[in-house]
Amino acid sequence: MSSKDHDLIIAEIHQAINKLGGSAEPATPDEARRALRRLGADVDLRSIVDSWGDTLPDEEILHLLRNWNAGVLLSQTIYASKLLRRRLRRRRETGRG
Repeated sequence: MSSKDHDLIIAEIHQAINKLGGSAEPATPDEARRALRRLGADVDLRSIVDSWGDTLPDEEILHLLRNWNAGVLLSQTIYASKLLRRRLRRRRETGRG
């Protein structure tokens, strides 16, 4: 993980914590997980942060956090991402992309 990605992800997490009325400023994934649980964050936000450094690349975590902060439901983000991946795969298969 680059320090730039880390800093951008942390900034999005701080924004989410502020939206939830918290003031914690975690600096690591573990600190972020604990802070969000203490605040009673919804399952969508917790699942995004739980995936950081584990099951999803940093770029995807950043995208999901930005969408969460913008009020986009996680299910909408995932559905849109799946559609885009399918379209790109079809284009590659047909030689148009």
